[in-house]
Parts: sequence; C-alpha cells; structure tokens
Amino acid sequence: MTENIITAYWAAKELGPMVVKPLRSAMGYGVAKIDDADEAMHFFSFLTNISKPILIQKYMEKAGGGDYRVVVVNGQAIGAEFRRGTGWKSNVAQGATPLPARLGSDALELAVKATEALGLDYAGVDLMETREGFMILEVNPTMAWAGFKRATGINPAGHIVDNLIRKIKR
Repeated sequence: MTENIITAYWAAKELGPMVVKPLRSAMGYGVAKIDDADEAMHFFSFLTNISKPILIQKYMEKAGGGDYRVVVVNGQAIGAEFRRGTGWKSNVAQGATPLPARLGSDALELAVKATEALGLDYAGVDLMETREGFMILEVNPTMAWAGFKRATGINPAGHIVDNLIRKIKR
C-alpha cells in the first residue's frame, strides 16, 4: 500500500499480474485484475487524483476456483464458507456460490489471530489456499454475511450482539 504513484508502479513491475483494490470498497466492486504495470498506471493515477492510497496484491490462482470466509467473533471462529466464483472474483455479490466449509485448525487459528491483531471484536476473514498453506486476502470489519448465513445456517448477528452485551456487563 502506498500513496506514491511511482512506488506503486515499480511494485507493479515486480509483481506481474496483480489485483488493485480501492481502500474503501465492498463486495468486490471496483477491484481490478491488471496484468501489466503500464496498464495499472491508469488505475493508480485515478486513485492518486482522488487522494486515495493504492493497494496492490499479487494475483494468484485460487484453489478450487474460490476462497474461504471465516467469521470470527470474540476470538472464536464461528463458522466458515467456501465461495466458488464464476470468474476470478469470489464475492457472493458478484455471483459466487456460498458453500459450507470445514477448515482445519491452522486456517481457523490464522483467521482468529488476524482479527485479534487488528483489535477487532468480529470480522469476516477471507483466506485463500496456496501450496504454502493459507494466505489472508483481507479482513473485513464490516462484512456482508448473507452468503455465510445461507451456507452455514449461522447468523453472525446473534453472536455479535451477545458479545457486545457481555462486554457491556463487565
């Protein structure tokens, strides 16, 4: 992440295919896969002109055509879904299919630690499986959970409210 367009350009030259994300977006809207640093420069220029930082991630193929969302509340993973995309994006709002998922303790622990590292009471942690293990794509403090609820039958709202009530009573 940078606010310097030249720094972003040189990082993009090193990365090759990349995903460029606006800092504030939702449901995959405005997120672009760009293969070339010179093409990316147009996107960087736009972000710079509206005084927004440039966030770049290396593009990687997702195992199984999707990624995982783990919902964490109060230091516990309450469930996980696999989001099978129709293209390179795995957002339910972009047409991905939410499916129930069972993840091992390593992936769940990664999601919990990411949430705690950011000081969040709850989050939707998006993970991608790679040859080296799970990688965090992003941690969503204002997640949409319709797909998660459909896939798992778990409504995060109740868990979030119960956690809030426990904190208030302390």
